[in-house]
Amino acid sequence: MPDIKFILENKDLVQDGLTKKGYTKEDLDLDELIALHKQITTLKTSSQSLAEEKNKLSNQIKSASAEDRPNIIAKSKELGEKFKLQEQELLDLSAKFDLMMLKMPNLPSPETPVGPDDSANVVRRYVGEVPHFDFEPKDHIQLMEINDWSEMERIAKVSGTRTYAIKNELAKLELAMHMFVLDKLRSYGFQVITVPSISKEKPLYG
Repeated sequence: MPDIKFILENKDLVQDGLTKKGYTKEDLDLDELIALHKQITTLKTSSQSLAEEKNKLSNQIKSASAEDRPNIIAKSKELGEKFKLQEQELLDLSAKFDLMMLKMPNLPSPETPVGPDDSANVVRRYVGEVPHFDFEPKDHIQLMEINDWSEMERIAKVSGTRTYAIKNELAKLELAMHMFVLDKLRSYGFQVITVPSISKEKPLYG
């Protein structure tokens, strides 16, 4: 998905892309997204200023006279409370912003035809010669169903549409291809290593 910098610099282009993909304001309001980003930016600046001012007061407490110290402590506490409130507001707004950004699709290229579904697709070019058969060929989905090489309906219920699992001989073929590539890499001096699957949550989005 496009990042916020690109969105801010190319608002009209992004809005055009959303429209071409059939997005409405109810699906994703671009003006609201941009306004939310500006609000977050302003709040970050304000929170940083509060933190800096509070730090200055904390340093003043050490050298302040007994008479001035209570006022400085009270002021520092007041700034601390404001900072906490702003930080919570910042967390709430950032969560809303992140959720909206997750809805942002990849934008279509200018050459992409506009249409309601794949019936509007256009063949740009052919690579190689188109084969001709003396029988009606089956597509890959039909072949997988006939040979029991995939699981589609049950997987779609779990993972959503356009997802599938391969199984039996096709799964073995995929694993064999993996091993072929690994052996090829080893022949060039690479080592095969498996590592723990660890990641922070945010990189897994988008």
